[in-house]
Amino acid sequence: MTPEPDKQGYLWHTREDAIRHVTEEAARGEMRAQIDTALAAGIDVTHIDTHMGSVIHPKFLPTYLSLAAEYEVPAFLPRITRARLQALSQGDMADAYLQALEAIDASKVPMLDQIIIETLIAKQDKMDFYRGLIDVIEPGLTHLLFHPAKDSEELSAIADTHDSRHADFMAFRGPVLREYAEQQGIRIIGYRELRDIMRGE
Repeated sequence: MTPEPDKQGYLWHTREDAIRHVTEEAARGEMRAQIDTALAAGIDVTHIDTHMGSVIHPKFLPTYLSLAAEYEVPAFLPRITRARLQALSQGDMADAYLQALEAIDASKVPMLDQIIIETLIAKQDKMDFYRGLIDVIEPGLTHLLFHPAKDSEELSAIADTHDSRHADFMAFRGPVLREYAEQQGIRIIGYRELRDIMRGE
């Protein structure tokens, strides 16, 4: 079953519209199809992601996590408190979300202790910005989200954040920030390592 399209015949543009209009069954079919398509294309799937947080909603969260378990890959999943949900204006879903988290086997599903997502900022040189973020990382599993892309006419046409994305590309194209993080005692890993731990490899 495919998700009900919007008036133009496409997937819904916003997270809120997707949650309102897409059924659990349709979401399950779409998520499975995306994973299967990637695997069929020969992609080494290291994890699954929520893209804009749509499937973190309690309506879709059980399916999202069940697919992660079925395919033995980590799911992007922040450990979050009621206070944080309320700060994000998501207090209405706090009970259902926290109940879903309590049902998760923490020994099998790695959860993120911290997510750093506010990185699309208007700076041409972001080296000091990222050093500052690295300096305040706390013990635990942290996901640092950034958007590296080499600037071009195409990128500037589709994203008004193209300057920030290009600055990310420049900041992370060399070893400087990796070495800085390691000097602070941070062990840098990716989702491949988490997946291999889940699979006992």
